[in-house]
Amino acid sequence: MKIILETERLILREMVMDDLDEFAKMYADDDVMKFIGNGSTMSREETEQSIHVMLEKYYPKYGFGLWTTVLKSTNEVLGRCGLLYWEIEGAPETEIAYLLKRDAWGMGYGTEAARAIRDHAFKKFPAERVISLMYPDNKASENVALKNGMNFLKELEMFSTTVAMYGISREEWLAEEAGGEF
Repeated sequence: MKIILETERLILREMVMDDLDEFAKMYADDDVMKFIGNGSTMSREETEQSIHVMLEKYYPKYGFGLWTTVLKSTNEVLGRCGLLYWEIEGAPETEIAYLLKRDAWGMGYGTEAARAIRDHAFKKFPAERVISLMYPDNKASENVALKNGMNFLKELEMFSTTVAMYGISREEWLAEEAGGEF
């Protein structure tokens, strides 16, 4: 298992097929999946296929992807957080994406992971901006994006619905890192 990032409480590592049971439970939960993709749950087979895609196609092609998010103190799988590549309105975009199981909501893990992922993206990859995409009524994700220094950019059509796009530029991030205001 390749560790990508560590925070005070979390380890973000590449997915492995042994994660299937935990992801299958999360992806079958209506509440967890309500604001992911088209809002539908996934079968165990679909979950297994999504892990294969990440391992065999996504990681090799982009050098990043969604990473299994583990609580350091217990080694419990909390979810999957990481970076996704999109082409939006003809432009390449790098999304900070996060999904946590219901038991892990409201504890600050999403914000902790998102900040570490943002910093990693700007330090390791050439992106001039990172974004987060969410359903407009997903207040928890909006709060994570705002705490991650992102601002609302626009609404757009994806997944056959309207999503809100938040983002932070490299320049804004550098100003924040330097302790200044942008």
